[in-house]
Amino acid sequence: MEETKAQIEERRHLQEQEKEWKVKNGKERLFETNVAVRDALDAMIRSVYGLKKCEMYDRILSYQAQPAMRF
Repeated sequence: MEETKAQIEERRHLQEQEKEWKVKNGKERLFETNVAVRDALDAMIRSVYGLKKCEMYDRILSYQAQPAMRF
């Protein structure tokens, strides 16, 4: 049982090192997000201004369907 616990801990440690290496070398991104700035953000705000919450759900779903920008 102790040997198995030690192997699991070693595996976790190696996975963390692998993740750090991928991030450092540009092989993996930490997160992805959709971003709207300037004119796109202003247009998005104007398109939903005055809507009630229930009316905005379709807008949110269409926005989420857009391709994400990766960072």
